[in-house]
Amino acid sequence: SVLAAEPWALVGRLPVEQRAPIVLRECAALDYDQIAIVLNCTRNEVAQRIYAAREQIRRILDEVAP
Repeated sequence: SVLAAEPWALVGRLPVEQRAPIVLRECAALDYDQIAIVLNCTRNEVAQRIYAAREQIRRILDEVAP
């Protein structure tokens, strides 16, 4: 499967505004408040971007393996 072979390939397909917070969350294990500081945005914006990133990854996976 695409995900098993290249787990971060899907993340690379995300727009940077979604990619940055999901990488900071999943790789650097930062919490939402820390990510907000790094990205100079609100905690709510971080939550929205991470949600959007996860939804986009789900859509990509549905295309690859329905």
